[in-house]
Amino acid sequence: MKRIYYFLVYLVLFSCLGCTAHMNSVMKSWEGKHYSDLIASWGPPTQTLDDGQSGKIYCYQDTVSYTSPGYATTTGNAYLYGNYGNYQGTTYYNPPQTQSYQRYRMFWVNQEGYVYRWSWRGL
Repeated sequence: MKRIYYFLVYLVLFSCLGCTAHMNSVMKSWEGKHYSDLIASWGPPTQTLDDGQSGKIYCYQDTVSYTSPGYATTTGNAYLYGNYGNYQGTTYYNPPQTQSYQRYRMFWVNQEGYVYRWSWRGL
């Protein structure tokens, strides 16, 4: 049983690292690109801030939601009496659950208009 548990932890850990590496490469691909290309690809930013060095910080924020499906579980007992039977069961229903979280992407743009730094949170 311990081996299965450790295998599942290992599997989850490395699948998350793969997603993180992919997001890092996507964000890094914007370094050195002009902000007009960023806006043409991503659309207008949710928020624009000053970076304190005569540049800007373009912030993209959105909410990601997902819903797990509902499911039913039935438990019970069957009783046989010769040629006749009886079944007593109970069904439990778990309704769908919706979860959501915020996702952030930020790009620092210098005064010449080129991306020189980036940051992200939430896959």
